[in-house]
Amino acid sequence: MTDLKNRRDFLKLTGFLTVSCVGVVLAGCGEGGSSLPAALPGRTPSPPGTFSFPAGIASGDPRENSIVLWTKLGVNGAAMGEDIPIIVQVASVPFDSKNFSQENILVSVPVQAYSRYAHTVHHRVEGLATGTYYWYRFVADNDISVQGRTKTAPAQASETPVNFAYISCQDWAANHWAAYQLLAEERYENLDFIVHLGDYIYETADDRAFQNGGVEPSHVRNPIYAEKLSGVTDGGVRYASSLDDYRYLYSIYRSDPRIQAIHAKFPMIAIWDDHEFTNDAWGDHETYSDNNFPQFDRRRSANQAWFEYMPVTLDDVSFSPELTGTYENIRIYREFAFGKVMQLVMTDERLYRSDHAVPEGAGEEVVLQYFSRILGELG
Repeated sequence: MTDLKNRRDFLKLTGFLTVSCVGVVLAGCGEGGSSLPAALPGRTPSPPGTFSFPAGIASGDPRENSIVLWTKLGVNGAAMGEDIPIIVQVASVPFDSKNFSQENILVSVPVQAYSRYAHTVHHRVEGLATGTYYWYRFVADNDISVQGRTKTAPAQASETPVNFAYISCQDWAANHWAAYQLLAEERYENLDFIVHLGDYIYETADDRAFQNGGVEPSHVRNPIYAEKLSGVTDGGVRYASSLDDYRYLYSIYRSDPRIQAIHAKFPMIAIWDDHEFTNDAWGDHETYSDNNFPQFDRRRSANQAWFEYMPVTLDDVSFSPELTGTYENIRIYREFAFGKVMQLVMTDERLYRSDHAVPEGAGEEVVLQYFSRILGELG
């Protein structure tokens, strides 16, 4: 990886990830003291309301001197197939604070929201101070996102206590999303980051065994959007099968204002579990039946959609969509250091695992026999 700290220019590394350093302000600022960037050279700004940020904004993978910033640009009509320029801004104080001035803008750089990546943006900012809060936002012509707050990891020698929360298993209809509302309250202001342990989405949408819509009344009932998913099990349950399917599910989940609020407030370190691909997944195999069919293309689609929607950086997560012939075109296991206090290791328990020792359809008697045999072998 190029050492950006020795360079003052802005480097575009890939369509998935762009990188800038503190002090790089390529886009300029507006006239009359406005904090908004001036129009990009050679581009006529679109009217206000042309673009939106329907999935909110996010930050993630905090390091001592860097953070990755994320958003998804909402586009309509003919622009759906276009790459859209967007400006990333980072400031040392909130953009709406009384003491804000142009000197507080540390980064203001143009990047592209590529249509081939669902107009998602991943931008890593380097050269930041350790253990420090920053504020960020995205600007697309005359449309501006909400502002987010993020924080870098403490210095290597720091003994400052670390505060974090962890979450998982956020099925759209079956789990209690009110926890996200609590995390966004002022009493949790001191959280340094949030860890997501996986099951950010559930690939099925109308499994009556547990997705009955009775727990989360603020969400639409699953059958309303289940019909848009292209996969159907032998039992008639619809599931995500294509890249568009998985993208659609992420867009649904990220539309909830409560999860948008915590993404905007805290950096997130994310890993996946099984439902980002398929229930009880191992490798590229589905387990809706004991046949355990491999689903190579589906696994790759799930990989890409996860990467597109997560605030992760290519320094920590390696993703190679051009690498063909393997579903292991992504590596998400990684580790983080928070001073002397904490070493956080994020593991991947799905992509590399072998088949389940006990068949999916095994009854209670078979399971008990299996574990009895294992215990007997252990003496």
